[in-house]
Amino acid sequence: MDLTAQLRDPALITLAQQLRELVGDDDVAFVDMLDGESNVVETVRAALRMEAACEANEAACKALAQRYGARAHDFAGRRERLRNAIVQFMGETGEKSMTLPEGTITRKAGAPKVVGDADPNTLPPEFVRIKTDISLDRTAIKRALEQGADVPGFSLSNGCETLQIRK
Repeated sequence: MDLTAQLRDPALITLAQQLRELVGDDDVAFVDMLDGESNVVETVRAALRMEAACEANEAACKALAQRYGARAHDFAGRRERLRNAIVQFMGETGEKSMTLPEGTITRKAGAPKVVGDADPNTLPPEFVRIKTDISLDRTAIKRALEQGADVPGFSLSNGCETLQIRK
């Protein structure tokens, strides 16, 4: 049985509830008795160790993703430089097309593109795009609800319980 399933075992939950009733607010006695009656304390400790390992793995994956993103950017630049070098070579040698085992390459004229920049306020309206972004201000909605205002379609709700781990 995996750790998650062990921690959700109804028999262990019932045992923990009964022990809590017996010892009241004494947390040390509760953990000691729970440890003596079952292996759930070790299960919780193992779950905490696994949670810490998952946190470390998450951080490592994020770091690798950032590193690989930078590497992908480097490869994209290298790819573009290689393509430009091939086009330049073909242009200087007068070749329009080359059939090679890796594929057939053809030098083509580039598509027209707009070059330049200007202040949009100085251009006629037909050359300007106006963007309007309407979005919810959840901070203002929360503030209004906390002050007792009625905001149609919204209400305050408590979030899910979370686990605090002090190390």
